[in-house]
Amino acid sequence: MSFRIVKDEASRNRVELVDEPNWVIGMGSLTGGISPELDEGVALIVAFSIWSTPDRERAYEAVEIAKGHGLNVRIGLLPYDYPEELSSWLPNTDWEESAITVNDSGCESVHIAIGQREGNSPLWFTLRDGSPKLVGRGAVSDRDIHAFLLKVQAATTNDVAEGEG
Repeated sequence: MSFRIVKDEASRNRVELVDEPNWVIGMGSLTGGISPELDEGVALIVAFSIWSTPDRERAYEAVEIAKGHGLNVRIGLLPYDYPEELSSWLPNTDWEESAITVNDSGCESVHIAIGQREGNSPLWFTLRDGSPKLVGRGAVSDRDIHAFLLKVQAATTNDVAEGEG
């Protein structure tokens, strides 16, 4: 699997996929709304910081776990610069602010470090018909990712069965 973060025409971040199954969905900034292919049905969304290698690795691992277990569930990969970018989509989520530190040692340069508190990302959501629900935060275990995927698969199976009846 591979994906990369690219800028769209409006200089917003989005995920570009390379050689991935059609059930993996590269997402972009939420300013234009949710990706149209996710407006209906059920999916697992991994919202990850573009600056965090561990976050990107967890997003990668979610897809690999689904492949390894033969799960054909929709997974959306949603990049963000700051977690607050997701607040319009998830207004009732408790966001801890990013940690910004400035070290002005009196030299010619100033060191600014922007980060996030450990354990806050990536953010894990289930999405049903465009409505998100937070199910986890941080570098959850492979077992937890598998459990999230199984819940999405079960919900998808139930939706299909209800549509047939």
